[in-house]
Amino acid sequence: MPRFVLALAFVLSGCVAGAHSTQESQPTGTWAGLASQFDSGEVRGTPDSQWTVEVTIGETASVAYPSLGCSGTLVYEGQARSGAAVYTETITRGQDRCVTSGTVELLRDGDRLHYSARHESQPSVSVGLLTRL
Repeated sequence: MPRFVLALAFVLSGCVAGAHSTQESQPTGTWAGLASQFDSGEVRGTPDSQWTVEVTIGETASVAYPSLGCSGTLVYEGQARSGAAVYTETITRGQDRCVTSGTVELLRDGDRLHYSARHESQPSVSVGLLTRL
């Protein structure tokens, strides 16, 4: 394949990916589902725990873990290379039941939202697939 065609394909794919990522960077609306926590920090095997999660993105952003009795705020930090919107999470209610701060990534996939969270104070990772309410 000629170098020009390869270069053009690379440039066009970057433009399309960039436009899509910007458009989808903040998945507005309310999303809910089940999250699974893997204490080892690797998503494999049986999760160590599961709980419900609800994310609302609008003029402000919030997160709630209804089954755990805690909730808090999300502050948009930017976009990951994957295209996911990256947020700093701060738990403001139920701090005795949930880790009080961490990083949440949200990636829209049609009518679904991929949720992942990490907390600096522990090696665990949490993942879930949320649907729009």
